Amino acid sequence: MTYTPTGVVRDGRSGLRTMLAGLLAGVSMLLGATASMAQAPADMASEQVLRMGMPYEPPRISAYGDLGAANFFVFTLIHRGLVSFDAQDQLENALAESIDTTDQQTFVVTLREGLKFSDGTPITTANVQASLLHWAKPEVASHAYAGMKDIDTIEVTDDRVLTIRLKQVNASFLEYLADPAAAIMPDAALADGNVSAEIGAGPFRLADWDKGISMTFEKNDNYYDAENVYLERLEGTLYTDATARLNALYGGDVDFIDVVPWEAFDQIAGTPGLVMDEASANFQYVMFNVGVAPFDNPLVRQAVAYAINRDNSIRAAFYGHGRTLYGPLNGQEDTELWTYDPQKAKDLLAEAGHADGINAKFLTIGGHFYQDIALSLQADLKAVGINLELDAPDVATRNQRTVAGDYEITMNGAFMTVSDPLSYLATLVSGPPSMSRSVGYENAQLNQTLEEGFRSADPAVREAKLAEALEIIKTEAPVAFFNTRNAGYAYTERLKGFSALDNVAPYSAYTLEHAYLSN
Repeated sequence: MTYTPTGVVRDGRSGLRTMLAGLLAGVSMLLGATASMAQAPADMASEQVLRMGMPYEPPRISAYGDLGAANFFVFTLIHRGLVSFDAQDQLENALAESIDTTDQQTFVVTLREGLKFSDGTPITTANVQASLLHWAKPEVASHAYAGMKDIDTIEVTDDRVLTIRLKQVNASFLEYLADPAAAIMPDAALADGNVSAEIGAGPFRLADWDKGISMTFEKNDNYYDAENVYLERLEGTLYTDATARLNALYGGDVDFIDVVPWEAFDQIAGTPGLVMDEASANFQYVMFNVGVAPFDNPLVRQAVAYAINRDNSIRAAFYGHGRTLYGPLNGQEDTELWTYDPQKAKDLLAEAGHADGINAKFLTIGGHFYQDIALSLQADLKAVGINLELDAPDVATRNQRTVAGDYEITMNGAFMTVSDPLSYLATLVSGPPSMSRSVGYENAQLNQTLEEGFRSADPAVREAKLAEALEIIKTEAPVAFFNTRNAGYAYTERLKGFSALDNVAPYSAYTLEHAYLSN
């Protein structure tokens, strides 16, 4: 993320070095007011009703619990936080008119004038204070908790100005504020996990929900930028079956679908009148149970990292719609920690005392693309002497067992909530048991190095600490990165302004705010 006097840009192409440039170079105004579009597009159709084929619906709309993919989509339509993303994957002001900081620890927020929730009640600085402190509670399990937990105090100055003070420097705090799970909500929604959180401050409001069948959203006339919201209604029909969803698009029953299966990307791209919009989404990596042999030995874990043919995994699961990873992402740059080197993998196994091979069980998911990846990895590892037996329960069972550490070797996919690797790497190598990190792995030196880098306001220190942490990860191989997968949205060419967002693809519904249907 690059800090400039007029805005904050998630510049993935330039990586950490650019992100750190000017971090404390006297910049105080990080986000300027969003410019008004002022005039409707000349080619806008008279009817602005977008028919959507939805792959799933949220089990509930609540201010409690981590958001799944369905909730991300709905939250970005009906809720807003202080910050959001624009169609160029850049941070922009949302409910905040401005956010000032000089040290990445104290943030002075000025709200826009006249803010209202969708039911017409005013949005106050007290609402902002209560919402952010709510998301900072570990028991709430917010997706934005990793950033919100740094909040120390929030002081309200008046009806538009408040000051957020963090316990420590957090150069990614604005990105955490852009998480849909950092939305500003009415106090009633925060009081009880059983209370519906359908009243929001976003560009649309939930008008009707026929559970299991459809969700209808209408333009929120109380939205602060309602004059630049062009879609009057979003009619979402539930198509849980991918083939049915595709047929609805091809047949003209819907204008827009989410979660396009990878095997359909190329066909849609070649279909007149349709747009195939894909963006880099999750990155995939192998995880280990480091408490059991043979994966308690870092040489064996390194052997796995060198044995994986990344190109094969992308072809097998994603029909080529992804890219290889030989280390963690740094913005959108690749960091190479390992290479594809089967002979080196064999040598490492021999050094670890396993020249005759290893037998292990790989926990995956039956009937899922995870199983396609597992089959590819199984072939790669067999070629170097690691024989994997696939253990493929359903999604719920696999997730439960992963958190419990009931596996020998498995994999996971995650997306970059923030662009700073010092931040997201910490979630993969430290913390409580989760689906994101190898069970039993603890390295105090690595944890300290990542923390010292992330909490430093000195760009040179941050860069040096990242290099030190990457060297530890290369040697220890607590996880083994191997690819990214693209997320796909498909829609009529009449839809203008929507964009699939790189690295934060689940947040792409933000861009429907200024989308419209052309003639």
